[in-house]
Amino acid sequence: MKEICTKCQGHCCKSKVTVIQSDIDRLKKYKKDVKIENSYLVQDEEGKCVFLDLDTGCTLKHEDKPFDCRMFPIAMIYKDNKLSLFLNKRCKFWDEVPYVWVVETKKWAEEMINKMTEEEKIEFSKMAEGYPEEVLIPL
Repeated sequence: MKEICTKCQGHCCKSKVTVIQSDIDRLKKYKKDVKIENSYLVQDEEGKCVFLDLDTGCTLKHEDKPFDCRMFPIAMIYKDNKLSLFLNKRCKFWDEVPYVWVVETKKWAEEMINKMTEEEKIEFSKMAEGYPEEVLIPL
């Protein structure tokens, strides 16, 4: 995935990233004054993630990335106590994402989601709920 993300130059890193407290705690290891507003990571003055280097990609270790980032381009919708996961075609290179990555990340995401509060599940769902159906491929 790192090759795809580097080739893309962080297209998704220029959009909102939902974060929860455990994400914030990990991010503060890299930047003590990381800014969060209304459960979103605040972008820099150029409109990109503060952890994005356009030449090398994300500066965070994979395991320290926010849940939203580690999952992308998988999106989730949690509605009426039902979880649905999708491959998000808003990723420029969604068709190059390795199948094994999708399977492994889906499994990891489901484990993490089971540990989340109802409020956190709903918060992570907000962005994908507004996507048109044609950009979401059910997993």
